[in-house]
Amino acid sequence: MDSLANEAAPESTTSPETTIAPTTVAPKLKKVTIKLKNIGDAPVLKNKKLIVKSTDTLASLSKVLRKLLNLPLNDSLFLYIDNAFAPSLDCTFETLSRCYSVRSTGDEVLEIQYSITPAYG
Repeated sequence: MDSLANEAAPESTTSPETTIAPTTVAPKLKKVTIKLKNIGDAPVLKNKKLIVKSTDTLASLSKVLRKLLNLPLNDSLFLYIDNAFAPSLDCTFETLSRCYSVRSTGDEVLEIQYSITPAYG
């Protein structure tokens, strides 16, 4: 009897290896829109909206506000959120925006009140 040998086609051991290089695109820095509102006897700013980087801190805003309001370093400047509390100066705008931003006309806006005298608590 003749036995037929079933020969299976050998499997290909060489497969084309494709390596995908990881893309190292730097993430785009998010910008935060800030709406400033004066409280009490603080001077009114001409431009009440600022756009800052999300990595900036409240201390950098305080520095800019002092310059815009012509406040000397020995005068006080108080910053408040939600007409209730004063966040620490080392908070980033990313954190503040994530927690306290308000959606107005499709954009998220962080509302910050400023005063030269203590307004709350």
